[in-house]
Amino acid sequence: MVFYHAIPDLLAPGGSGSGSGDRGEEEEEAGAASRLLERFVNGTDAFRNARFKLIPSVVEGPWLVQQTVGTRPALLGKTLRQRFHRGVTANGTAYLEIDVDCNSSPAAGRVVSLVKLYSKQLVIDLGFVIEAQTRDELPERVLGCGRVMRITLDDELLPRWPYELDEGDEDTEVV
Repeated sequence: MVFYHAIPDLLAPGGSGSGSGDRGEEEEEAGAASRLLERFVNGTDAFRNARFKLIPSVVEGPWLVQQTVGTRPALLGKTLRQRFHRGVTANGTAYLEIDVDCNSSPAAGRVVSLVKLYSKQLVIDLGFVIEAQTRDELPERVLGCGRVMRITLDDELLPRWPYELDEGDEDTEVV
């Protein structure tokens, strides 16, 4: 499943993440969020793993799934393998891609299996946040969100990739 979030010019010089002088409280809060986003985008994988947070909410679906998924925010990098890819598109737009391996934790794999079993009955809201860990990074702002509605996750319908990289294959280049 892919979620795409575009944040145009947020980190551009003179954008909401820079500047000085008298600013209102709202502008100061936006500045704090922009500075945190800039640190996240330009930071290390360890920094990103400690900050990328998911806030799930099962809006419609069986009670069992609602209770299992819950609504508690989760720092994904604490238990799941994440891969971060930075690059520039053909038209010159910079991007940061975050791949989350939901089956890299046995507990998360069981939740994914349950969600797959009931996926055609589910409506799930997903919010993505960069966690603030100091007072000057507050308040947290939602980076992006999406709604997944009654999708089909049958194994035979999922794409098969022509390659699989193992943990020891860091030097393997996939084009």
